Amino acid sequence: MNKAVPVFTLKQPFMRTLIFIPVMFTMLSMPFANSYAGTHPQEPVVKNKDYADTNANGLNQLDSKKRRSGNWEFYWDDENKVISSTGKFKHGKQVGTWKYYNQDGKLERIEHNKWYTRKIKTEQYHPNGQLQKAGYARVKISKEYVDYYWYGNWKCYDENGQYIKTEVYSHGDCKNCQD
Repeated sequence: MNKAVPVFTLKQPFMRTLIFIPVMFTMLSMPFANSYAGTHPQEPVVKNKDYADTNANGLNQLDSKKRRSGNWEFYWDDENKVISSTGKFKHGKQVGTWKYYNQDGKLERIEHNKWYTRKIKTEQYHPNGQLQKAGYARVKISKEYVDYYWYGNWKCYDENGQYIKTEVYSHGDCKNCQD
């Protein structure tokens, strides 16, 4: 198996390492593709089945151009027991709803992707399962880097699900947050 090689940089990594970047999945023809480590904060190197194999459950399939297609699951462990993320690909790009889980199997984040836009509706969750934040993110892609960032109004909630405040983001920087 080939060693993973970094192929992009993030301009400002704060708040930008929270998703699988769709453009990364278009690089399947490159030799490191089967050992891709995503941009999830602790995203594992994918070591499960060879993706070219036909899985009985219809997951993790490639299309005729060797791009990820259909429903996919990624795992934290080598035994494929602890799911890190689930979602759907179309023409090698993330589409629809993606769910991201921590290493304990608890839901961390849900992202709603549209194939025709770079705007991503995002919901983050507290460890107890209550909504923590909700807002939008964007992805900008260039030859040098992939830039994922939060923008606009993000509603914040406490661990009981009660609204606390609205944070305003501009290109990933919170304009009204206090440390």
